[in-house]
Amino acid sequence: MAIISYSRCFKGNNARPTNLIITDYIHETDGVQAHQYFMTLRDKNIAHDDNSLTQCLPGVIINDNDAPHKIEKIITLTATAEVYSAGNINNLNRLIDEALKHVIVQYDLACNELTSQLETLSHDELLRLPPLEYQKPSEEKHLTKSR
Repeated sequence: MAIISYSRCFKGNNARPTNLIITDYIHETDGVQAHQYFMTLRDKNIAHDDNSLTQCLPGVIINDNDAPHKIEKIITLTATAEVYSAGNINNLNRLIDEALKHVIVQYDLACNELTSQLETLSHDELLRLPPLEYQKPSEEKHLTKSR
């Protein structure tokens, strides 16, 4: 789930059209490559099953010539490659930490800019701004696409 949550910051959709750009704050090649590894892992193996990390192989056990049946049994072998190593987990944690630092800086800059803009309004204009209103998602809205 951490890889899915991490990748949401970089993949826009109807609900989140704004994306982070990894090269805006990660400048080392190793960091960018680690990021790309996790994005590909998410796209090709976690969110979608588009590669050979997980395989299901059918097989057959064939009897001896003198057995009453040629086929003893149909079998399957399911194999999943291990990608959750300590190194990968460490890399993902580092990428998440760097993304959070970047987002905090960008958030603070945006808040400062908005504060400056709002400070130019009169008190009456500020009081006429729409109130903050939370709308609890309904089951119907929860299951439909945003926008």
